[in-house]
Amino acid sequence: MAKKSKKKIGRWLALSGFAGAIVFAVMAYHIYGEVQRPNVKLDGRKTAYLCIKTGSRYADVLKMLKDSSFIVDAESFDWVARQKNYPQLVKAGRFKIRNGMSNNQLINLLRSGAQEPVKITIGKVRSIKRLAELVGNKLE
Repeated sequence: MAKKSKKKIGRWLALSGFAGAIVFAVMAYHIYGEVQRPNVKLDGRKTAYLCIKTGSRYADVLKMLKDSSFIVDAESFDWVARQKNYPQLVKAGRFKIRNGMSNNQLINLLRSGAQEPVKITIGKVRSIKRLAELVGNKLE
């Protein structure tokens, strides 16, 4: 009788370990999808620019991304951003966003502060004050 109960316990342990491994694999796949699947859709364009002003908070950046329809799934972006501590690391600047970027790629770009240069053309300007006005309007 003792051998049968040991066999039952062994089978039960093996079966629960197998079920646990399946649950773990499904959860890992879901999390991987949240982080790595493409979440930026630019409606036919290859690139777009996101301008984050000085003093902007994470809520402002999230609202800009939603309003401009750059991201498909805002909840997954928010979850990944919080996991990567982005709300405390918001940096101002002009960022080039590519179509098909994942949440991970977009958050890494915004966290790094890797900005795109702003091109300014200066025509005939007679005073330093007018030059400062023109440049100031273009930069922020």
